[in-house]
Amino acid sequence: MQAGPKILVVEDDLELREQLVQRLSHGFRPIPANDAEALFSCLREEHPVDAILLDVLLPGVDGLSVCKKIRSGQEHCPSNMPIIMLSALSDPTDRVAGLHAGADDYIAKPFFTAELIARINAVLRRSSGTRADALEAQDNIRFGEWKLNRKTRQLMSKEGLVVMLTQGDYKLLSCFLAQPGTVFTREQIAELFGTGGQDLNNVNVRVRRLREKLGDSKDHPYIQSIRSEGYAWVMPVMKDEYA
Repeated sequence: MQAGPKILVVEDDLELREQLVQRLSHGFRPIPANDAEALFSCLREEHPVDAILLDVLLPGVDGLSVCKKIRSGQEHCPSNMPIIMLSALSDPTDRVAGLHAGADDYIAKPFFTAELIARINAVLRRSSGTRADALEAQDNIRFGEWKLNRKTRQLMSKEGLVVMLTQGDYKLLSCFLAQPGTVFTREQIAELFGTGGQDLNNVNVRVRRLREKLGDSKDHPYIQSIRSEGYAWVMPVMKDEYA
């Protein structure tokens, strides 16, 4: 499985879209879409997506309208989804219009790939911090079949099954939930527990124990093993919907 954040690339120019997908394939998981309809279809099928590269001059529904629709919370993605607008319109008034529509950044075409990647990483860093703060403020977080009560550190299934988490389980789970899709190396997870690189086998044990408590399986995965890299959370994380 390819590692890295999922980036939805929405561009109606086929040649440019293919170039963007190729250039972003090293370090990201780019998903191509050619218009608003394809974008919203991808959001439903590929959830969660980490960020959107959004062309302004799309056929049919334009990028500004798409951005406003996402920010209103009408579609199948968080209203605070990171959005970077791409446009041949480089006038300052166009940039202001894009930012007023809700874009996190606005890049005029043509652009250097290195700059685009740097800006993607910048909005991802900002969004991960905001997401972590938002999750910290929630008493209950839902993912898959589970609801996590942050006050009691209990997992509760839709059927009412309650699973207690140890302090280590809770710390590891909270780390994953704050940054879904991010690949954590075994060394980074070891640092989380203050052991550095002293005992990486212990990291594997901790992850396996958490997987067992979640009922993680090939058909219903929560934590994905990324070969030669580490682990990433792949289950959508949402606000509580069944108290």
